[in-house]
Amino acid sequence: LTSELKGNLNGIAVDSSEEMLKIAKKRLKSNRWNIKKMDAFKVSQLNTKFQVITCFRFIRHFNNIERTKIYSELKSLMEKESYLIFDAVNKKKWQQIRKISTFLGKRDIVKVYDQFYTRKELIEELNNNGLKVIRLVPILNNYLIQYLFSFLGSFGYELICFFEKFKSKNPWEWIV
Repeated sequence: LTSELKGNLNGIAVDSSEEMLKIAKKRLKSNRWNIKKMDAFKVSQLNTKFQVITCFRFIRHFNNIERTKIYSELKSLMEKESYLIFDAVNKKKWQQIRKISTFLGKRDIVKVYDQFYTRKELIEELNNNGLKVIRLVPILNNYLIQYLFSFLGSFGYELICFFEKFKSKNPWEWIV
């Protein structure tokens, strides 16, 4: 996702996977990005401060104790007025998906550990870890309808975008 950021930016892209770092080097193609192999539980060793930290498809894969450690590591890198931007999956939406999957006879639809949240649980967790939620941006507002349209190719994409305009209190996930 770093390659999608716009503007005259520089920073550090961190991952523990050599494979992901190879991809990052190809996609970033810039001397503005320092790419480092690093353990997320030790990023405070970077010993620098950032205005913006992004991490997607990451924090949610850890249990509560591990997430607390990661929040602490990330906070050590944050300037006083800075932002941590990441994704959080909606528990209510996943409960619906699990019910449908069970009905259809499918099991183990999630192959890795994922932490799912209600809006309230997410805000409480972040507050308990010294982070304040500024905004929760809903992503895929009408997931089931949009999922069905995903099979229609480019016309389906247009329908998905159309339905995304209709806000929902129960989106697939949030960008925090």
